[in-house]
Amino acid sequence: MKKLFSMLLVLTSILLLGACTPEVDSVFDKSSANRIAESISNTKEILTSAPNGWRMTYYGAEQYGGYNVFCKFDATENVKVMEETEQTEAESHYRVSQSQGVQLSFDTFNKAFHKFSDPVGKLDGAQVGQAGKGFEGDFEFRVLSCSKDSVVLQGKKGGARIVMTPMPENKTWDDYVADARYMKTLMTTDHYRLVLGNDTLKAVKTDYNVIAATDTNGVVIDLPFVYTDKGMDLLAPKKVHDKIVRNFTYSEDDKWADKNDNTVKLLPYYPSPVEALISGLWTVNVSETNSQTVTVWKTVNTYAKAVSGNKYPLRSLFIGTYDGDDVFTIGAVYGQFGGRVVYDYEKIDDNHVLFLGPNEAKNAGLSGAANNNYPIFKQYLSFEDALVRFKLNGLETTYEVSLDDPKSPTKLTLTSTLDPSYKLVFDKGLRLVNFN
Repeated sequence: MKKLFSMLLVLTSILLLGACTPEVDSVFDKSSANRIAESISNTKEILTSAPNGWRMTYYGAEQYGGYNVFCKFDATENVKVMEETEQTEAESHYRVSQSQGVQLSFDTFNKAFHKFSDPVGKLDGAQVGQAGKGFEGDFEFRVLSCSKDSVVLQGKKGGARIVMTPMPENKTWDDYVADARYMKTLMTTDHYRLVLGNDTLKAVKTDYNVIAATDTNGVVIDLPFVYTDKGMDLLAPKKVHDKIVRNFTYSEDDKWADKNDNTVKLLPYYPSPVEALISGLWTVNVSETNSQTVTVWKTVNTYAKAVSGNKYPLRSLFIGTYDGDDVFTIGAVYGQFGGRVVYDYEKIDDNHVLFLGPNEAKNAGLSGAANNNYPIFKQYLSFEDALVRFKLNGLETTYEVSLDDPKSPTKLTLTSTLDPSYKLVFDKGLRLVNFN
């Protein structure tokens, strides 16, 4: 009986194995070459299927933020591209091939596309990034996923995850760029408040498409984004204080909510003139500042060149908060060197300030190049008072601080309350100045 049962068990196993074998074989009835060929064909079919092309949220290194790039692929492997910064449009060749999976390459030069991978990056005529790196963008991508709703790419060199979505048929590329630029006009300011439920963080906009928020521990969190026709989209969702930040949709109430979570909001914040002075960075404008003061600075420049054998001319003069230091400083650039002096001040009210003089104790605490070059800074400067003439004929004076635009200032003016004709004018940011 046992022998008969064993024979039946063996026979049953053989029958079951025989029944399963054809199904296992059917899983592998396509060769790997056929499978990759099918994936390539499917990718090309999807790329060419969008009647109005695709909008790509393109970026290289995250510190430069994202930009809209529009692509229209055709079946003959030509692609028309337009990028938003200059609305440059160009055609070139593209290729879908196999390289550790499906790869999309923009494999011939395209003026609109390759500006982001060019080692000499330019944006609005100014250099972007380090020489030899530029935006640090890619022109070869792994295709991570591909459907008619979205194509997700990953840069082969830089690793940026880039998403393409089909453009609406009823909207031209130029119209989309115009709408995105309008959003930029409405939403760009120097300072913001990032609301995360019950928490509110201070935030600023960098020189590029990045919002930098400071959390309650003083840690700076970068939120790189791209302007859209509705507001701002982050390049990738970011977790901040247990909230996921994805986007900000413009609204006229200046409470720009995340469409996925309306407890997450970005609010523009417009600092008072004195706050803008202290927290910003401003370079002297020699053409608009009081001529008596400019003469002093030109004398300092002449002296610096004379005693240094023309090595260290005065090239810039700036005031404000520099490079993340939480102190107000007066700074100068001599040749290739820079130095700063911490300057104490008293805030009278939102529109008036009194400068008290240099703080030597805090000067000793300056870090990095600013501290190392402090002796050079003082060597070519008889007195800090000669650098920025905060005293008027030897007398301390309160200054009225005014901005050319309260929402997005580019120029700041200090006007003496003792003599309103005595003005110090500054341009936003760090700039080179001709003191000759």
